[in-house]
Amino acid sequence: MKKLLTLLLTALLLLGSLPISAVAQENGSSDALTGDYVPGEAIVCVKDAGFYGRSAESALLAGAETLMALDSSTNAYSRSAAPAESLKLVRSDTLSTAELIDELQKLDTVEFAEPNYIYTVSEGTKDLTGMQWAYDKNGDFSMAIDGWNQYKADGTPAPAVDTSGTVVAVLDTGVDYDHEDLKSVMWTADSSLKAIIGGGDHGYNAIAANSEDVPYDAADPMDDHSHGTHCAGIIAASWNNMGVSGATSGTQIMAVKAANDQGRVASAGVLRGYAYIQRAVENSVPVTAINNSWGGGSSGKALDRAVTAVGEKGVVSVFAAGNESADCDNASKTVSTLRDNPYVIAVNATDVGGSMASFSNFGATTTDVAAPGVDILSTVPTSMGKADPRLITAPFLEDFEDEAAAKITFKPNPGTTTAYSGGMAFEGSQSFRVTTAANQGTIESEALNLSATPYKYLSYMYRADSTPDQTILAALTGVGVKTTELNEDGTPKWHPLAQSVTLAGAWGPAIYTLPDNTDYSSFQIRIATLRVLPDGQTTVPGDVYIDNLGLSDDTAAYDYMSGTSMATPAVTGEVAIVAKHFDDKDAGKTAARVIGSVKKIDSQKGKSVSEGLAQVDRALAENTVPVVNSAAATGDSQLTIGGYFFGSAPTVTIDGTAVPVVSSSDESIVVDLPQGMEAGVKRIEVTTDKGSGHQSFSLGAVKNLYERLPLPDDARFYNSYYGSLTGLNGSLYYTGLNSNDTVELWRYTPDQAENNGWTRLNCDENIFPSANNTCTWNGRLVIYTEGPQGAGIGIYDPDTDTWSRFTTDLVTDLSRPALINNGSEILLVGGQKTENDKNIAQTAIIRVDMESQTTEKTGDLITARVSPAVAYTADNSVYVAAGTAADGSMVDGLEKIENGQSAKVRENILPQGLAQSQDYTGAFGTIDGGMILSGPVVTDPDSGQVTADTYTLNFDTGGFEPTGKIVNTARVFGGVGTAYRNAFYVLGETNYAENNRVFSVDRSVKTLPQPGEEREKPIDPVNPVNPVTPDSPSAGGNASTGFVGGNAGILLAAILLAACTAGLLLYRKRNLG
Repeated sequence: MKKLLTLLLTALLLLGSLPISAVAQENGSSDALTGDYVPGEAIVCVKDAGFYGRSAESALLAGAETLMALDSSTNAYSRSAAPAESLKLVRSDTLSTAELIDELQKLDTVEFAEPNYIYTVSEGTKDLTGMQWAYDKNGDFSMAIDGWNQYKADGTPAPAVDTSGTVVAVLDTGVDYDHEDLKSVMWTADSSLKAIIGGGDHGYNAIAANSEDVPYDAADPMDDHSHGTHCAGIIAASWNNMGVSGATSGTQIMAVKAANDQGRVASAGVLRGYAYIQRAVENSVPVTAINNSWGGGSSGKALDRAVTAVGEKGVVSVFAAGNESADCDNASKTVSTLRDNPYVIAVNATDVGGSMASFSNFGATTTDVAAPGVDILSTVPTSMGKADPRLITAPFLEDFEDEAAAKITFKPNPGTTTAYSGGMAFEGSQSFRVTTAANQGTIESEALNLSATPYKYLSYMYRADSTPDQTILAALTGVGVKTTELNEDGTPKWHPLAQSVTLAGAWGPAIYTLPDNTDYSSFQIRIATLRVLPDGQTTVPGDVYIDNLGLSDDTAAYDYMSGTSMATPAVTGEVAIVAKHFDDKDAGKTAARVIGSVKKIDSQKGKSVSEGLAQVDRALAENTVPVVNSAAATGDSQLTIGGYFFGSAPTVTIDGTAVPVVSSSDESIVVDLPQGMEAGVKRIEVTTDKGSGHQSFSLGAVKNLYERLPLPDDARFYNSYYGSLTGLNGSLYYTGLNSNDTVELWRYTPDQAENNGWTRLNCDENIFPSANNTCTWNGRLVIYTEGPQGAGIGIYDPDTDTWSRFTTDLVTDLSRPALINNGSEILLVGGQKTENDKNIAQTAIIRVDMESQTTEKTGDLITARVSPAVAYTADNSVYVAAGTAADGSMVDGLEKIENGQSAKVRENILPQGLAQSQDYTGAFGTIDGGMILSGPVVTDPDSGQVTADTYTLNFDTGGFEPTGKIVNTARVFGGVGTAYRNAFYVLGETNYAENNRVFSVDRSVKTLPQPGEEREKPIDPVNPVNPVTPDSPSAGGNASTGFVGGNAGILLAAILLAACTAGLLLYRKRNLG
């Protein structure tokens, strides 16, 4: 999917480089008639014939119908008597409208003549429900909602389940509560409720300011992005014979704005939003579901607890799986974190044919159901409406159905031919074919006088198709419009409009806003057409079809979108229907009804827990299979399974082996464990007469498992991710990223009893730690920091609990290098830079002089690597292995850096049998004579059990070999680690541990003394490493560019916020799904 988008963007750039405005000759204006009018009729303004004499009489005016007499005396600006005037209707059976007007304008008594124009009554947006494929029962792969968009004889909705009395919270970018299709379904808080729970009439704005730091009003959840309004329309748009219809009829929408105008969602805003919803529920607001069409990396402990808090009050949280085509079982995602929460439904996306959407994330154990998420039509904010030819009927419409009655005519440029084509049409029976023998076709319209109707918008539909001899990727078009401005030679200037692209074989819309200086008195446009090959760069001759070219002043506040974001609200709508129908008052059971009543489809096999498509009719019919939510050992020989719909006589298997059922109820089963069962991740399946349901859990004690270490009881710790783990003075220091993407610093001291040995330290808001990028120097922590100020070096002093930082021009745009102290110098190795929106892996080896705050490039790696594993030796050499290429694939080969230069040691060192679809970066450390690496996994091909996740490499021979021990029975994500004082420590995320975190140690390794741990010399205690005046650059190096440190950095917050939210940071952020 990413490759396809890249190709399309390349193709758009290609079109932008072609000279649209230089391909046509000038034409004079034309008096061609425009607009809809009655044929053979004209409206004329006639002056009193007596004023001009008998010569002005004409047979054309005989019998003309007087429509209105005009009183000339009312003209206050006239200094002399004027003839009486009247407006009349003239008809002719023999002359066309144009001929009739031409003849009338020759008469002295006719002030002007014009067509008898036809107007229409403005009735709002037309009914668009015929374009909504995802909800009724007509398609095999829709939501199958009984009674969707059906009406009673009196015109009121007639749903199978009226969801009146239910409220759904849309936690997103806000909702346009004034939208014509949403204003009647918005939940409204009265003044007394607002005084208790906060917010405004229709919800709450949980974030402080937009991307430009303009403050928001907490009482106003208006959508300034479009995403939230689109989701709201899918759930509950009014059933009113206009616009679109939501999945439900009767549900009210509570708008909770937790994402800004750029679609950025931060944990703090989400949690404030959940707290608002919790207060509403506690004050009797009947919220049944929260729609969360957003996601990103793991969400920590806080979100899980927030979801549980409202879940226990009856609210189901529905989450988007995400749009990275990723396996959430083998990646750290929001839905992975929430895997075991019974109040959550995680949603994949499918298309109209039931296939998995190409962009959709999935997960056999981490996502629950699929729903329609491709080409979904719904509401967008009224201010963001477009003149989409699919959704509006333009008052000026050239449908290319009748060449003899064309409203606008085109002439081709040399090398281009045109024809009306009956073999292809968006609507009607034919379209306009543009054929080029070269790489670009261009057509130019004949001039029209549109002075009376200076329309704002131009639009049309277009497409191109592959042929047996030529496969293409897409069709592109570009438009130029003639303006009233002149070039130096007196010719009109043409204004280029934005280009548009549509995939081959599909009609796509081209929608433009005409510039203010459009020449409406002599209106002309040029359209350039291209056919683009699959490389996204080469254009080829052939046909492009254009249809329904329109001009209008109207827009439709609706749009098509695709994503798991669009699938999620469809399931949220189902939750509202199911909650109202069954009234379980148990959010876990309501969620289980949705998960357990899917239609099994091939595309979901092995892709979600249910392996099916959410369908409302099956849920209402109670075709519900068991849903397994938990499994906990009871003593040494029994297992208690929790869930719903276990029926009266369930059977149970563990990894396919039948086990005896000791006791059971509809929500709990106790079974005997098989004798001699090996520990690991086990699939538990429960079967009833309705079918089977399953989930996987980590069971039993593993003999070769790392020793488990305690973790703190503090939600802030679990809401952090990535970072580094480093030993210093007998303690371990964890530098992660918190919900604000700044440092979350903790120290673990083994013999400290308080908080399991953990202490939270100075979490400086100006430090943005990179992953696995920490070393020690002069008794201090040194980390690589990436943030809105640029990348650089951060230094933490444990004696004073303070941070300082600096950067240089050489590193400010470098991300994800490795950082190492080899005993004689600190080096940055490899990394990644972004050039022209493309990530480029780096080879640079950079020396960091901590005292002078300068950097110097000393050499290059043989192979570019992002986040490589590095280790030092007793003789101050550095070995480099693993890491990834820019595309995420693991890099092979071992290199050795001596004196700033790198040499290849050997190839073929990577662990054998690595499982596919995983993040190949991990935790690493230096051991005596080699390095240790943990992260990438080898799994058993039959059971899927992790058989290896930690490997050692001897610098002198061979490759990475499994150690025989594993950190966890399931994959550990985002692991950080360090080899320190004859132990290897790993801290990471997993789907199979309490709070989704595991902290483990292997005490069997032998390490080297750690460089930089001892304090060698005192440093200015006032400003340790950030002198007021940066030192002069050393030869070949770069001087510090002066990171602002300490509290002074706060003054930059307003300026830096825009950069932060514009995607300049390379950490995981929560994105709209």
